[in-house]
Amino acid sequence: MKPAMISVPLTEETPLLKLLIDPNGVMPISVELDGKEFVFEQLAVIPYQGGLFAVLELTKPKTEPEAGQHFVYQYGQSEDKEMLLLVEDEEVRRAVYREYTEM
Repeated sequence: MKPAMISVPLTEETPLLKLLIDPNGVMPISVELDGKEFVFEQLAVIPYQGGLFAVLELTKPKTEPEAGQHFVYQYGQSEDKEMLLLVEDEEVRRAVYREYTEM
């Protein structure tokens, strides 16, 4: 099970976009889903076809079948939230991941 959306309130205390584009990229991204904490390590931020995508590795919980796998999320923003949406489109996911592996 992996979060389909990672969402945070749009405030100066939790600037998801700043976290994503931080050149040090050291802050993990965590989200709680159904009482379970998921922690992702940011591997890369990729601009692609006018969007901003993040390649993330699930690092916690280690017991999840997806632990250690890479996921592609797209950055988005509404009036009051910043979010990362899991990319479901296989073609986009592969293209973004290919950009990541060619870095």
